[in-house]
Order: sequence, then C-alpha cells, then structure tokens
Amino acid sequence: MIKFGKRILQDKRMGINMSRPLKLETFMKMAKALSEQSTCIRRNVGCILLDNKLRIIGSGYNGSSHGASHCIDTPCKGAHFLSGKGLDMCEAIHAEQNALMQCKDIDAIHIAVCTTFPCKHCTKMLLNTGCNLIVFNEDYESTATGLQIWVDAKRLQRRIIV
Repeated sequence: MIKFGKRILQDKRMGINMSRPLKLETFMKMAKALSEQSTCIRRNVGCILLDNKLRIIGSGYNGSSHGASHCIDTPCKGAHFLSGKGLDMCEAIHAEQNALMQCKDIDAIHIAVCTTFPCKHCTKMLLNTGCNLIVFNEDYESTATGLQIWVDAKRLQRRIIV
C-alpha cells in the first residue's frame, strides 16, 4: 500500500513533532529537478522509474538525441508550436522514452513518476512494461487520450502536487 501525504514523526522524549514528505513526493521533486535539464524550449519534463521497493531504475528528461543540436540553442521545426501540437515536427525524445532506455528490465518497473502525464505514445510504451501506477504533477494537452488508454488497461494513476 502506497501512502500519500505527509508522515508525522514524533520523538516523545525530545518533544519533537516534524513532518517528513513521503517517498513519492520526494521522487516527484527529483523528477522536477531532472526536468530542469531539458533542452526543449516548449516544455520541460522529467521522469523517474521505480521498482517495487521504490528504488530508482531509470530516469530521463526530454531533449534532443545524442549529437544533435539542442533546441534551446538551435530551435527545431516544432519549437514554435504550442505544447502538445506539431509533435511530428519536434525533435525531442520524451522523458519517459529516455528513462525506459536506461532500464535493464522493463518488467521490473512498478511506478512511473512524471512531472507531466505521459502522451498517448509514452503511455502505450509504459503499458508494455510492468508499470501499474503513473504518478504525475500536471496534465499534458493530450492527457485525456493517454489517461483513457491507461485507465482502460485497469492501471492506476495519481496526481501529486509538490
């Protein structure tokens, strides 16, 4: 069972009460920090993949492929479209795709922590793994499509605002 919210830690001997964020909140903060490495000028996305013991087994952010110029330096053909539009013109590899490429065993993926709900294509890729929970912070323009595919597959999703 995964708990959401804050834990209250108490030390009665010292009279201390302090709150500690739960691990999924911490992983979301890590995904947000990772998204700052993005080289896409339209959207910054980070993704952390966790196994069933909440260990990181993959991480990624969106950006250009190895050796290609970064969109923040030389904008790609999709750079001036609104986020979620003109994806066929965009040269960025999605955060979820980069994280999946780091995974030695995609069946070991238990949770995907994404700053933005995955697009339809990344959702379908995650469906082909052991992932059964997507934790996300914000919607993507096409969230409804990806979310419907995910829910139809009887997988779980949860929004965490940090």
